[in-house]
Amino acid sequence: MLLGELLGALSYALDLAEGEQSGHVMRTCLIGMGIGERAGLGDRQLGDLYYALLLKDAGCSSNSSRIAAVLIADDHRAKRSSKRRDLTRSGGRFRHAISTAAHDRPARERLQTLRALATSERFHRELVRARCERGASIAEGLGFPAATVEAIYTVDEHWDGGGHPSGLRGAEIPLLGRIAGLAQTAEICGVRTARRRAGRWFDPELVALLREERLPRDEAALAAEVEGLAPASAAIEADEARISRVAHAFAEIVDAKAPSTGGHSHRVAALVSGAAEALGLNGGRDVVRAALLHDIGKLGLSNRILDKPGPLTSREWAAVRAHPLQTEAVLHRRPFP
Repeated sequence: MLLGELLGALSYALDLAEGEQSGHVMRTCLIGMGIGERAGLGDRQLGDLYYALLLKDAGCSSNSSRIAAVLIADDHRAKRSSKRRDLTRSGGRFRHAISTAAHDRPARERLQTLRALATSERFHRELVRARCERGASIAEGLGFPAATVEAIYTVDEHWDGGGHPSGLRGAEIPLLGRIAGLAQTAEICGVRTARRRAGRWFDPELVALLREERLPRDEAALAAEVEGLAPASAAIEADEARISRVAHAFAEIVDAKAPSTGGHSHRVAALVSGAAEALGLNGGRDVVRAALLHDIGKLGLSNRILDKPGPLTSREWAAVRAHPLQTEAVLHRRPFP
C-alpha cells in the first residue's frame, strides 16, 4: 500500500469533521492536481501538492469546540456554511450567522450572537489560524517537506490580501497554497464561483487553468483516479513505520475535537500496549493502531453533543452509539491490518 492510498482513505474522516460530502478531499485532490499539471509543475512540486491536497483539512478538528460554543450551533453545519460564504465581508458573515447560529436560543440572545458574528472578522480569523497551524503541524510531524506544510498553512489566504491567517497578498502566497485554495472552492462551490473570485480570492492565471470536469462520485472510481494522478515523487511506500506515524497523527486529530478528550487515544493505546505485552499477544502493534484509531468516527459527532455539560437526550445517545460504525466505514475503505 502506498502512503497516498492510506491518506486518501483516512481523508474521509476529515470530510466527516468538516461536514462535507463524502469524498470532498479526494475530489479536491483531482481538481488541484489538474491545475498543477496544466501550470507546468515539475514532478517534485506535483508530489508536494498531492500530499498537501490530501492533508489540507488535517487541522479540521482544532476549532470545532470553539465554533460550537460561540455560534451555539452544530459545528458541522457551521463549517459547511462557512465554506459557502464570503466571510471576509460583513454581509457574508451575517448570512452565515443567520443560517447557523443560536437557532435554539431565546430571540434576544440569538440577536446578540448574530450581531457579534456579523460585525467582527476577528473570530473567523482566529478559527482559520487554529486550523491552519494545526494542519501544518501535523504534516510537518509526518515528515512532509516545507512546500507541503506551507501549502496547508496558506490554503485560506486570498490573492487580494483579505484571507487568513496571515493576510498574504498575490505571489506572497506559496504557489501550492494558491492551487489548493482554488481547488477547494471549485469543489465546494463550483467552477463558476471560483472564476467570479479571480483577482480577489484567487490568482487569475491559475483560475484560467480551471476546467469544468465530471468528477466521479463512486468511491472506487474516485480512489482509482486519485491514485492514478500520483506523480512518481509521491509513490512512497506505506511501510510499518509510516502506518504507525499516520495512526498517531490521526489520533491527535480525533482528540483535538473536544477539550475533554485531549490525549485520550494515546492513553488508550498505552494501556492496550501494556495489556498486549502482558498477554503475549502476537500482532500487538496492530492492536495499538486500533486503539489509536478507535474513535475516528467521533469526528462525525457534533460538539454540541461531545461538549454538552448535562445529560444527553435519547437522540444524542443514539448518535454517540453509532460513531463506531463511522469508524468502521472509514477504515474499511482501504485494507488495514
